Amino acid sequence: MSADWTPAELPDLSDRTVVVTGANSGIGFEATREFA
Repeated sequence: MSADWTPAELPDLSDRTVVVTGANSGIGFEATREFA
């Protein structure tokens, strides 16, 4: 995995269910923003 990873590299997650724990701050929060 590259250190220069960006959210644009996320694959198409249509029709997928994603569960994120700890989404009130940090990595979980940012991941939730991108999935939404």
